[in-house]
Amino acid sequence: MAALYIGRFQPLHLGHLSVIERYSDLVIGMGSSQYSRTADNPLTADERRWCLEQVTKAPIIEVPDIHDDDQWVEHLLKIVYTVTPTVDYVISGNPVVQRLCAAAGLTIETIAPTIQIDATTIRRLIREHNLTWKQYVPAAIHTTIEPIILNTGGA
Repeated sequence: MAALYIGRFQPLHLGHLSVIERYSDLVIGMGSSQYSRTADNPLTADERRWCLEQVTKAPIIEVPDIHDDDQWVEHLLKIVYTVTPTVDYVISGNPVVQRLCAAAGLTIETIAPTIQIDATTIRRLIREHNLTWKQYVPAAIHTTIEPIILNTGGA
């Protein structure tokens, strides 16, 4: 049973990791892959790929935004099918992704939060020099993401 896990991973955190570790047949869809060096998307696709590769051997695909809800699932699947012949279900914590995939007839598995923090808050904590962010992010990527996030998108 192939699962597609869609997220931006800006940055990868332990909530993401708990999902990744739960599935043996997983493809990771890195959303908004064309965006970087902004407050909401500080990491490049290559940097996010590197972070994910520190914790998984699952295939990682880049899914750029096309800003067209009517065409998005077709766009997504065209990319996904380059690495796997089928997708049995989609995993996402994003309500828009869930709605679009469900409307296209895909089975959705929602994510139950395993940590009480999100990537937006982690980015804010890093910019505030609040070291509590480190408890929510895999240690293998701390020194890579911190200077990037500190120097991207303002305070």
